[in-house]
Amino acid sequence: MAPDADPYRTLGLPRDATLDEVRRAYRRLAKANHPDAAGEAALPRFLAIQAAYDLIAGPEARGRRPGAARPAAPRRPWDADRERTDPPPAMKHVTFCNAPEVRDHPPPV
Repeated sequence: MAPDADPYRTLGLPRDATLDEVRRAYRRLAKANHPDAAGEAALPRFLAIQAAYDLIAGPEARGRRPGAARPAAPRRPWDADRERTDPPPAMKHVTFCNAPEVRDHPPPV
């Protein structure tokens, strides 16, 4: 696909097409122009369809679309000791095996 070509025109869509319409057009055209189905002569058209879809709906395009979700913040690594801190406030009243009636008696034999 030429760099100045319009990806919407390549997919046969208006510029205000929804993402769902883009996906349907891509799948329809990719199936019809796939080299396994249409022969090796269809390869340039197939590659142009893929490039147009990537420009409109690919991973890099998600950030360019209005209303696109922001990338997720980096996650901190898991820390086992942090998981063993105080129980949540709703669980403060619950005592597990540290209850005096359980803790002060020897285990059954």
